[in-house]
Amino acid sequence: MVIEPEPIEAGPYTIRWWETGDADLLAEAVTLSSAHLRPWMPWFDSEPLTVEQRGELITYWRNIARSGGDEHFGVFEQARVVGAVGLHRRVDPDGVEIGYWTHVRHVRRGVATAAARALASYAFRDAALRYVEIHHDEANHLSARIPRRLGFTLCGTYEAPRCAEGQSGRECVWRVTRSEWRGGCF
Repeated sequence: MVIEPEPIEAGPYTIRWWETGDADLLAEAVTLSSAHLRPWMPWFDSEPLTVEQRGELITYWRNIARSGGDEHFGVFEQARVVGAVGLHRRVDPDGVEIGYWTHVRHVRRGVATAAARALASYAFRDAALRYVEIHHDEANHLSARIPRRLGFTLCGTYEAPRCAEGQSGRECVWRVTRSEWRGGCF
């Protein structure tokens, strides 16, 4: 069983597991950001969710995380949701993938960069982990800026199903190894 981590401070942002009491804040952030996120996020097919459904989803995420699965974090500035970041165990046992999105009102303010940096450092606390990856659709130029800024290396691109309306069908894979990671600083 995984114990819920302490909140992570990343500049002005606090990164922590979502709590069921955040359901209304998350619902509002997703709703306001729908036009910005829908082109890239396949999970938008199930939107909109009610606040109650979102609370159930958060409970599900917390249970999965406690059992050693994916971890879903909210990114907060004071009491406002400014984005989300996740640690996904969908690559292989030696690595994890970081995913992120930013509230439309906070785009280009460093939210995703700070959150991905903090989560990569958090991930590397696991001594068995050899690398962290970030995947994004080739057409999503805003997402491409994050791994580049943090010193990840573009490993390549591959054909992928188009699961959201803005996707090109080409997925970029960026990677940083434990030995390369310097906290996103150069």
